[in-house]
Amino acid sequence: MKKIVITPVLNGFKARVGCQEVLFTSIEKLCEELARYQNDPVRIEKEYLENALKKKLTPVDLPVPPAGAERPSTIIAVGEVIGGKDI
Repeated sequence: MKKIVITPVLNGFKARVGCQEVLFTSIEKLCEELARYQNDPVRIEKEYLENALKKKLTPVDLPVPPAGAERPSTIIAVGEVIGGKDI
């Protein structure tokens, strides 16, 4: 199991697990997912990486960072509704 750091943000919580970040809009969903992760970290990490929003974007969708800029880690929003669809 990797180190987990939880940070409150404006509209929820950011959980940093190893080098990945996951956003949660409710404390209940955060606790639910932490319990799932504790029970089977390898399976849950694989699930999150396979369903990452960043992975689903095409290169055209991604902004081009300036030369030498640090690239962001994968960010997954959980429990939020965007455009009427759960993500």
